[in-house]
Amino acid sequence: MPATYKIAGMLSENARILVLDQSDWSTASNTNETAGSYEITDLEDSTYYVSAIKSDGTSDSYADVSPHATPAVYYDQFLGTTLDTSKWQTPYVAEGCNVTVDDAAEMNLVSGHAHNGVHLQTKTEWARSGTMTIACETYMGNWTWYSVGDVYGFTLLDSSYKTNRGSPYQNPASSANYVMYGVQAGYQPRIFTSGTSQNVLSNAGGLRGSWQQFILEINLTSGDYTVSHGSLGPASGSLGSSAMNNLGSGNIVVELSIRGYDRTGTHMYRNLEILTS
Repeated sequence: MPATYKIAGMLSENARILVLDQSDWSTASNTNETAGSYEITDLEDSTYYVSAIKSDGTSDSYADVSPHATPAVYYDQFLGTTLDTSKWQTPYVAEGCNVTVDDAAEMNLVSGHAHNGVHLQTKTEWARSGTMTIACETYMGNWTWYSVGDVYGFTLLDSSYKTNRGSPYQNPASSANYVMYGVQAGYQPRIFTSGTSQNVLSNAGGLRGSWQQFILEINLTSGDYTVSHGSLGPASGSLGSSAMNNLGSGNIVVELSIRGYDRTGTHMYRNLEILTS
């Protein structure tokens, strides 16, 4: 779901707008537009020759026109009581755990199992380029988190792991192929990969038991990021390009997850938006 591009302008009278792609001089668009504002959408990231041809045969023309990026939006409010299977893979869960929907995606851990985990991955794949913004309301269960393995959060994941995971308790089977924001033991928010772990924001224990807005913006090439969670942040940092390169050259998916060691608890997500530009 890459960004699309558009050209916008204002016409004093009706005109035909002819748009030529200067890379090969092919016709990218040829439409009649009425006086006032107009937009030519679904263009590529290229340079264009734009001509407004009026009814009297005169025209106004411009070369080397660069279009504006229009971010693509992936969203799910999780309304109703059924998971939208057009947007999500079959949940990957440990025995006894599950995902339910009740105007939110509810991830439920059940004690009695040492390695608890629930993972929900998008069916949509994104190219690892540009900037990705993840915005979501989250509800962190009001239960005690003990070990570093107790974590919930958002993961950027090599798309090959949609069907190839390790234990439901673990991060992906190949630990080099993920970038994750998570709240871990001591309610410490972190952004980490297999080789990099950075504390971000302050103690998140006060966020338990109520809905909080989460926003992560990350450059998928450089690893530069800005993150905020409820009343915490925003804070900025960088994982570096080498950490992002570990995601590989293929596509990535986004995963919502929770995992814990022999825990009973629920974490919830709603009003998710993923934008790329």
